Amino acid sequence: MKRSLLLLVALLGGALFGACTHPTPHAAQPLAPPAPRAEAGAPDAARYQSAVETLASPEYEGRGVTTEGNRRATRYLAEHFAAAGLEPAGDDGFLQCFEHPTSTRVKRAELSIDGQAVAVAPTAFSASGDFEGELVFAGYGIHAPELHYSDYDGLDAKGKVLVLLRFEPQEQDPKSVFNGDKPTRFSEMRRKVFEAKSRGARAVLFVAAPRPGEAMETRLPSTEGLEAQSDSGLPVGQILPGVLDGLFRAKGRDLASVVQRIDETLESTPISLGHAKGHFEVERTLTRLCNVVGRIPGRGSLADEAVVIGAHFDHLGYGQQGSMAPDSTAIHPGADDNASGTAALLVLPDLLRPRLGNDHRALYFVAFNAEEVGLAGSSYFTQHPPVPLDHVVAMLNMDMIGRLREGKLSILGNESGDVFTQWLKEMSRDLGLELSFHGDGYGPSDQTPFYAKGVPVLHFFTGAHEDYHRPSDTADKINYAGALTVIRLVGRIAARAATEPKRIAYQESRSGPVMAGDSRGYGAWLGTIPDYSAMSPDASGGVLLAGVRKGGPAERAGLKPGDRIVKMAGRTIDTLYDMTFVLRDHKPGDVIEIVVLRGEKPVTVAATLGARGEAKPGSPHGSPHGSPHGSPHGSPHGSPHGSPHG
Repeated sequence: MKRSLLLLVALLGGALFGACTHPTPHAAQPLAPPAPRAEAGAPDAARYQSAVETLASPEYEGRGVTTEGNRRATRYLAEHFAAAGLEPAGDDGFLQCFEHPTSTRVKRAELSIDGQAVAVAPTAFSASGDFEGELVFAGYGIHAPELHYSDYDGLDAKGKVLVLLRFEPQEQDPKSVFNGDKPTRFSEMRRKVFEAKSRGARAVLFVAAPRPGEAMETRLPSTEGLEAQSDSGLPVGQILPGVLDGLFRAKGRDLASVVQRIDETLESTPISLGHAKGHFEVERTLTRLCNVVGRIPGRGSLADEAVVIGAHFDHLGYGQQGSMAPDSTAIHPGADDNASGTAALLVLPDLLRPRLGNDHRALYFVAFNAEEVGLAGSSYFTQHPPVPLDHVVAMLNMDMIGRLREGKLSILGNESGDVFTQWLKEMSRDLGLELSFHGDGYGPSDQTPFYAKGVPVLHFFTGAHEDYHRPSDTADKINYAGALTVIRLVGRIAARAATEPKRIAYQESRSGPVMAGDSRGYGAWLGTIPDYSAMSPDASGGVLLAGVRKGGPAERAGLKPGDRIVKMAGRTIDTLYDMTFVLRDHKPGDVIEIVVLRGEKPVTVAATLGARGEAKPGSPHGSPHGSPHGSPHGSPHGSPHGSPHG
């Protein structure tokens, strides 16, 4: 599945994406022959399992957007769409191609401390530019008043170059006020940079101090193949712990004792370390990626309208950004997320054809690319649809349908269409499914750009699990029988949507979202819907709103679609990350000032923040089951891709 709008990845060239030409045959597994069917119209079990196993195999490299495996998956799907009898519906055969920032290239990185050159490695989210100022050690760079901890006590950071420790105090202490077992939101590097930027710092240099008994790292992280992330607004780099240790020793201290004192006392004292001067030049580059689009043409009086059935096929490649195993560079196969949904696109055409008759809407089958890096493929599709979006009566999204347990299936978006809840209940009765409904049509997956454009949507999801975004999400753990049951339900809904004479009526849900993640975040809710097409890694200058949730805090405060949020609670908002950090520092009931650009005019409003998951007046129900994802779509520590709605 967000993550994040995280906006990631490193560039690998390829002829397919350089020219966006029609795919040529390759050596991927052939389509399996049809399996014996237990009932007329049942999905092809052997074909489905073969596709999941193929897409999750090592040859496909986790389908990360910078890998050859992603391009191989694109070719595989185009071939198999053709084999399934679909008509090409892309811009070039089955392909609908677009450019997306995928890599960060460091062109220049210079740093000197008191005139001595020091090795430095800019991060993927570093800004370019010159910086100079007093070099000050500021502990972990954390300001957490609710935990009675701040590295900024007694420090005026304005104009300073800050040296910050990675992670957080008492990292392995079960009695830690932070957590001691797993990182909290305060450990996030980007969050620390946001805090430093808000306090006027000129640059940030990170150091990964060794744990007790460990040797100091002697090599900087590579600056080759950095994943693209949005500019944080400051030059940000990493230096070796030995450099910081040497600076401390010149003052009669050492790195280990300084870190130990902070961990033991939870008190941090700023330490001036000299004068720093530097220059970073960081370039974000574009890669051509492709959605795969096929269709069954419409017939009769409904032929001009359409139903879209989608699933994203990209995943995390070799991990890194968005991985729940952030230190691993092993292939992340993404069998459930989302080979399970993608493979369904290959068996649904045969399942649907006998049910369509002579009067039906067109059915578009779309394998979206680049979902994991900010819903890029689905956002592009909604901006450049092969059929006008006002002709699309429904979008059905399958994301993580391979881990059905005890028949429990989550449905996101049932309130987005007037008949969805009724249909789902009727059509699932004989399937042994226990449905839980989460009415809001927005969520960190590919249905969101459609719902933002006024299309009724459904997202089918079998639940989060311990293998999510890890190398252990493998094909042998898929519940194939359960997935086929979900596919049968999707097929029934799709056939009904395609043949029902009366259009499904779009509805705005009043149910608020739930933000899972670090329990120490308050999880305040604003009720904004970002414009995902503006959430690429090269985006900055505020958060553009595609809409606001009906009855939510943003609507009540007077925010409108098209507003660009540039300041919240006195802090400058450049990216969705910044907005997320501000919200997570507040609690429901807090009143904050928000500045937006409405056109070119600044407008200031006061918003009373709500609680995530609260039911709004007039809502048929809230979100009694919590988040429908349990936090499946974000970085391990709550990136915006896991919190896309403010």
